[in-house]
Amino acid sequence: MTNALKKIPQQYWIALIALLLYLPSVTHSFVYDDEIAIQKHEHVQNGWAGLPKIWTTNFLNGAYEFNDGLYRPIPMSIWAIQEALVPDSPFPGHLTNIVLYAIICLLAFQLLQQFIPTSNQLWLFASGVLFVVHPLHTEVVANIKSLDELCSLFFALLLLKLVTNKTTLQPVDYVFSALLLLGALLSKESAIGWVIVVPLLVWAKRQQWTNELTFLSVVFFAVGLGWYALHQYIIKSMPNPVDADLFSAMTNSTMKTDNWLDKKATGIWITTLYLLKMVFPYPLISDYSPDGIPVIAATSIKAFLGTAVLTVLVVIGVRLSWKKTVLGVAILSWFVLIAPVSNIFMPIGVNLAERLAFAPTFVFVLAVGQLKLPDWHKLRIPAMVILGIGAVVTLFRIPDWKDKLTLFEADVQKLPESYKLHYNYATALNDRFDDETLPQGERNRALNKAIEHFNEALRIRPEHADTYNNLGNAYRRAENYEKSVEIYNALLTDKPNYWKGYYNRGVTLFSWGRYAEARKDLRLYAQNAQENRGAAWYWAGVCSGHLTDFEGAINDLNQSLAINPNRWDAYNFLGMAYGNLNQWPKAVESFEKAYQLNSSPEIQRNLEQARGMVGK
Repeated sequence: MTNALKKIPQQYWIALIALLLYLPSVTHSFVYDDEIAIQKHEHVQNGWAGLPKIWTTNFLNGAYEFNDGLYRPIPMSIWAIQEALVPDSPFPGHLTNIVLYAIICLLAFQLLQQFIPTSNQLWLFASGVLFVVHPLHTEVVANIKSLDELCSLFFALLLLKLVTNKTTLQPVDYVFSALLLLGALLSKESAIGWVIVVPLLVWAKRQQWTNELTFLSVVFFAVGLGWYALHQYIIKSMPNPVDADLFSAMTNSTMKTDNWLDKKATGIWITTLYLLKMVFPYPLISDYSPDGIPVIAATSIKAFLGTAVLTVLVVIGVRLSWKKTVLGVAILSWFVLIAPVSNIFMPIGVNLAERLAFAPTFVFVLAVGQLKLPDWHKLRIPAMVILGIGAVVTLFRIPDWKDKLTLFEADVQKLPESYKLHYNYATALNDRFDDETLPQGERNRALNKAIEHFNEALRIRPEHADTYNNLGNAYRRAENYEKSVEIYNALLTDKPNYWKGYYNRGVTLFSWGRYAEARKDLRLYAQNAQENRGAAWYWAGVCSGHLTDFEGAINDLNQSLAINPNRWDAYNFLGMAYGNLNQWPKAVESFEKAYQLNSSPEIQRNLEQARGMVGK
């Protein structure tokens, strides 16, 4: 048995370790960005029928036509197919991530075998295991949305494997190389770095630059230009422009200052943090908002240290690359792959994210594998300890990604100055209050905790309108109507065009029994907002009924039904309004329509009573 196990190639052990390590996440729920990218994405939810839209619109177009400036049709197509085969289930998404990660780990190890010049198989295996257990990968594998990262690196490693396996490239190899690069780019924009990295790594391995590599580079740049043209065409053809809030002080620290040097210093420090996370990946956090990583002054110690460390590494990389070493090229490749997300050269829609370090960890491990150890036998115990610690950190992090409640509960304790973590945790607690299967006491505790964290988010970011809005809703659910209205009054005084605030204040005032004020807010919302207008007119009609303004109720309810003709409750209240005006034929007509949509005993009783009043 032992001899049989020894005969199993190391690459399959690598894949097996990856599978076993992340297998517990297969039972996890949708979490974090899965909601907007999958659950609330119209094109993804349409399954097979959504594929044409996926390939002709931006990434989040299916979520309220939101233009995020991204185009990633390959992962989105996979989610749509999963939705078609197994609707409303996170299982296929998690299973796909786990299996694809195992394949990526296998590919990474095969490439390490080609690039690491060692006869010590244990050192080679340890390098492969380091990639597998690296804690920075947890978010990528455990979060379904990060399939874009997985697909991108999968295509990139296949591309690198294709060109390094061949001593001479044939025409068909250039075609396949172009297709693989395009696959990486259609999965994630940051894959553009591989246009430079692949030829450089092949050059370092071959120890010479050939006409083949020149032509390969030309092919890559042509693919890159073609992809960029397609990307820009798709983004600019959308009905809405790229959302300006994506690149604002709410999402990116570099946008919180107008000082050019401070912007660059902040980007340099963020890049330094990525490097530190490579070496010491703890703590692991799902969101690094600008409050958690503030603006770094160009004259600060952090700016000096970050600049010094990165400069030294670049100099070392250049000098070693001049000697045609894989180590030197691997160091420079790390900078090339991290550059698009570093916030040094251009701001992106996120400060720092562990998932963005996924591809760079491959060249990081490749660089580590190039180190010449003085005595492996003396260092194998420390190496095993390091790998063991990495595996343990990963194993303890995976359960945090079970659902959004467990994730944000864990992370808000690690970065308490992040308004977004407080906001997301409070939102998850709000959803827990909505779960009517839970005991009422547990639901109430969740609601009170949500209020606590919404208030904490407002302490950090008092200008965040959505936090005010959700805090007001939470107070309404807690039946603290006075406090809820106070919150909405403050919000709408500061932001009079925040229409959701009028709707929610109207609902609160209705619950409080202040129907005239509620109707005013609801009508104002219905006349100005784009979403949920049918519901606003409906509740305005109910308010009119409470105010015995039955003509007004009829007008409001008809407005609601013009938007959504399938609202049985609107027809039911419309019948009541007509009945109160002794217009019984119209009341019968309304109740009949309500009964066609919902044959409940209550509506049947209303219909029979109205029929009995006709002709009296």
